[in-house]
Amino acid sequence: MTNEESDIRRGYWRAAGIVLIFAGPILIWLFILSFGKHKCVPLPYLGEKTVTQSGDTIYHRLPSFRMTSQTGAVVTDDSLRGYIHVADFIFTRCPGICKDLSRNMAKLQEKILEHKDIRLVSISVDPQFDTPEVLNEYAQRYGARPDKWTFISGDSVVLRNLAVRGYMAPFAPDTGNRELITHSPLFFLVDKELHVRGFYRIIDGDDGQKEFKRLLEHIDVLRCQYRNP
Repeated sequence: MTNEESDIRRGYWRAAGIVLIFAGPILIWLFILSFGKHKCVPLPYLGEKTVTQSGDTIYHRLPSFRMTSQTGAVVTDDSLRGYIHVADFIFTRCPGICKDLSRNMAKLQEKILEHKDIRLVSISVDPQFDTPEVLNEYAQRYGARPDKWTFISGDSVVLRNLAVRGYMAPFAPDTGNRELITHSPLFFLVDKELHVRGFYRIIDGDDGQKEFKRLLEHIDVLRCQYRNP
């Protein structure tokens, strides 16, 4: 190799090094941006949808409702609008799965405590027994913070409509035997516009842990979508 060829080769390597120095940070930034977009892949809208004559899609959403919280405050659909929320269905004298649901909701409260855009809602399916006072005692048992985790109940007709037509959850009220009260064992993820975006069966064991992790990931996805519309 002649000196001239050697100088040319060194020049190529020097130029490549300069390009890498300047292009490297850009490539890293593009990789991070691409990863961020991947995390923001939209969650599905659950439930029926309709398409208007103009071509707009109208997705299923929670109906209007008016109920009462554990503090005696009125809670409506507008109270949840503008927040991501996770809901479940329980009742305080439940002989079955409700304790597991509430324990896991308490764990979730710890995970999202610093997120001001997220709320938790536990809906009692036993309105005749679960007065605000009873719900408040139950909420305190699980360390619920009223500004973060709300327990609500109210008129049984409104409750049925909210459960069945809103969250798409089964519901059968008290008929004199609390063991016959039917409610969903799932957690429901709902976006700020009150569209249902996910169902999660968070039970004890490995499967429940996987579902809990999946719920947390989907909450992050929704928050990411709102940050990057």
